[in-house]
Amino acid sequence: LTLLFLVSDQNSDKLNGNEAQVFEEIEKVCLELAAVEVALRRCSNRSEFFSSPKCKIANQVVQKFLKEYKALTQSKRSLLSKARKLRKSIHTFEGISSALRQQVQYVDFALSVTATVPGIDDLEDDQLRQIFTEVLRLSDNCPTSMMSLSTVCKRWGKLVRSADVWKALHLNKLANSVADHELLVLLGNDKAFSKVSSISLASCVQVTEKSLLPILHCCGANLTYLDISGCWLLTKRTLEIIVECCPKLNHLNMSRCSGIMLEDALDILDGSKLVNSLHYLGIGFMGGVCRRISRASFESIAEKTENFTLKHPKISMGATQLFFRLCMRKLEDIPRNTDQSMCQAPFCSLGDGDDSQSVLQLLQCGHVICLGCENLARGNVRTVRASRGGDSSIRMSSDFDDTSSQNQCMCHLYPCPTCGHDMGPPSPCSKSFSIIV
Repeated sequence: LTLLFLVSDQNSDKLNGNEAQVFEEIEKVCLELAAVEVALRRCSNRSEFFSSPKCKIANQVVQKFLKEYKALTQSKRSLLSKARKLRKSIHTFEGISSALRQQVQYVDFALSVTATVPGIDDLEDDQLRQIFTEVLRLSDNCPTSMMSLSTVCKRWGKLVRSADVWKALHLNKLANSVADHELLVLLGNDKAFSKVSSISLASCVQVTEKSLLPILHCCGANLTYLDISGCWLLTKRTLEIIVECCPKLNHLNMSRCSGIMLEDALDILDGSKLVNSLHYLGIGFMGGVCRRISRASFESIAEKTENFTLKHPKISMGATQLFFRLCMRKLEDIPRNTDQSMCQAPFCSLGDGDDSQSVLQLLQCGHVICLGCENLARGNVRTVRASRGGDSSIRMSSDFDDTSSQNQCMCHLYPCPTCGHDMGPPSPCSKSFSIIV
């Protein structure tokens, strides 16, 4: 086999410096490849002998043989890779001479003789990285499959942690099991996520700033998509770090982040450079799910939201702007009361209108409440006796009234959670309105 690889270098004197160097390296690699191939074929013959039942050799000898075989295999893999790279480098020269053209045939012959049935170990690092990137994409950027691949061997484990593999990190499928410890272990200290451009932590309720902030510091410069909806434990400081570390962000979803108030979020964003790149902003359920606030506070938030949307028209906030405008238009017809309060429904989910907190109700007593809280409050129904007048109106009666029992009837009262007065019949009623977005 070695004799077959020996060729004449009669034309090597006509080559320049770089070409002569490549010429010599090709001959050297091919000769080494021939020697390794011969050694491997001898090892394969010995392996058949060792595997026979008649063989009685000490285990130390077998282990020594396996170690030698593994070293030869690794050497052959590196020599094949080097031979392929040298073949490519020949085509970079201008005007390939006959000597170099003969070397190309020489390399092709050496590769054809020594090449075996290609396996996954024969793939180069760049090819494996492309495969791992595709595996990550097909698994919806969930890292579970990649963590399994990293345990196959040390080489795969090193390649899986390459920054070129990770373009996105979506943990919404693992929302119930992901916490700070798991995120920090996944992040590591090797900058594997430095090129990530998309992160989704939707509904990861156990995630706090302890694990999110290191991730933002690692990949914030390249981040364009961030979904932290449902991360209840995040605070105002998280948004400040996002504004500082993520200048290219164009999609930010903070829905159901009860630790971040809407008015604080608008103030932080309005005074930052992030609004220049931002295209979508999710603010549903911010500051907590449905709590009662004063009408003045609601109107202040509505005005601040209106000013923000007018100042930054390219930022889409779903149906938030329409919702606030409809609410303010209806509230203009409601007289102001000193104790007037309302649900935090405008801060809630404003998307498809299917959930009960997307509907705002005006009760008969003059207070505003979302449909979800109204349903809960109507569970405290009271049954009382009332007397019916001639004008079909109902007035409350006591046990000591002398009114004839024929004029009395039983009615249901639904106490308002704010003032305790009757909310009126279940919506829709004559004195209520509904805004469904």
